[in-house]
Amino acid sequence: MESVNAHLALIKDKFQPFSGKIQELYDTDPDFQSLCADYFLCMKFLSRHENQSGLLQEYVELSEVLETDIYMFVSQTY
Repeated sequence: MESVNAHLALIKDKFQPFSGKIQELYDTDPDFQSLCADYFLCMKFLSRHENQSGLLQEYVELSEVLETDIYMFVSQTY
C-alpha cells in the first residue's frame, strides 16, 4: 500500500494554494482521507493504463469528479 505521504504529496501538488488546509483536513477528517485515497488510486490507475482508451476515459472523468470534491472540501472553510 502506498504511503500517506504519497497521497498528500499528490493532492498538495494539484491544489498548491490549499496545502495547509489539505494537511489539516487529512489529519482530522476521515471522509477527506478516503477522498484523497480514492483520488490517489484513480491517478495511479491512469498513469498505468494510458493506452486503454475506453476505461481510461472513465477514470479521467472520475479524476475530474474527485478533483472537484477535493476542491469543495478545501475551499469551503476559506
